[in-house]
Amino acid sequence: MDAFFAACEELRRPELKGQAVIVGSDPKEGLGRGVVTTANYAARKFGVRSAMPISKAWELAGGKAVFVRTDFHYYAEVSRNIFAALHDWPLEQTSIDEGYLDLTGRVDWEGAAAEGQRVKDRVRDATGLSASVGIAPNKLVAKVASDHQKPDGLTLVAPARVQAFLDPLPVRKIPGIGPKTEAALHDLGIERVEQLRAYDAQELEERFGSHGRWMQQAARGIDEAPVNPFWEPNKSISQEETFQQDVRDRSTLLAVLRRMMDDLERELRAGPYWWKTVAVKIRYEDFQTLTRQESIPNHAQETWAARRIIPRLLDEFLEDPRPIRLVGLRLSDLQHAPTQTDLPSYVKKYGEGPLPKDPVRPRGQQRLGRDLA
Repeated sequence: MDAFFAACEELRRPELKGQAVIVGSDPKEGLGRGVVTTANYAARKFGVRSAMPISKAWELAGGKAVFVRTDFHYYAEVSRNIFAALHDWPLEQTSIDEGYLDLTGRVDWEGAAAEGQRVKDRVRDATGLSASVGIAPNKLVAKVASDHQKPDGLTLVAPARVQAFLDPLPVRKIPGIGPKTEAALHDLGIERVEQLRAYDAQELEERFGSHGRWMQQAARGIDEAPVNPFWEPNKSISQEETFQQDVRDRSTLLAVLRRMMDDLERELRAGPYWWKTVAVKIRYEDFQTLTRQESIPNHAQETWAARRIIPRLLDEFLEDPRPIRLVGLRLSDLQHAPTQTDLPSYVKKYGEGPLPKDPVRPRGQQRLGRDLA
């Protein structure tokens, strides 16, 4: 999707269209301590980027942008509408606003652009938002192509054009090459994909390990990863909050974490997802950031176990006397909630005899069947 969170805000507040929109924490007229979640293309002309301190964004925009607080529940609702509209294609959703569709066997290369336009039209009809589509022989090149003509782009890279498409691009355009790796590559005189492709493979491996081998493969447009419909690797949902003043009070921190858990529980049910791991994130006044997590034995939708774990994780951080600048909460190892068995499937599995007996549970163990039904 194109500047997804900002586009969602423009969708429900049409008066924002044509203005520079920055989504994130409250800038407090330049004194805010959070970060930018995303910025629309008009705001990016000021140099505003996601993950930038909100105070810096305020400074760059110079009073010419509209700042909007992040509303993840609303964005998740729009996201569900987007992916529901794409049910005709085998789909792997990789984030709230991005996924891969498998066109193999559905169209040939001559018809691929028209199929990509169908995808764009389907998203626009369902939500009123624009999407950018990249079509290529594999996921890596398709990802690069999807960013090539944003916003509202459609880029087709046929097999014979892959290397010509990649070669002139900056190495940062390859997914998986971040700012630190980009700087290290620049130190070696590698700025474009073509230079990365031609660089000595052994030297890359000595410098970057297995990641060096992977980068050179990527520079050659090689990616064997399949599209995995309904597969969501390391799926998680999270929230975090930067305090206007550093906090040490346990009750205040717990109140914030409980509110976050209420929000995350609503997201679980909307998914619907079951969780397995809960994590608490802390950033101290000196910007050191730490995370502690704990897993339960089996996936669950109810969050009572997570609510019991959170105070224990928080107390481990509070053993340190430093004040806390930011607190966050994450539920991870998510999986789609199992669907209810229909009667014909049940009869096929168990026959028409009596219902299977309820398993015997150790004394004192809570029976979850009623809660999860």
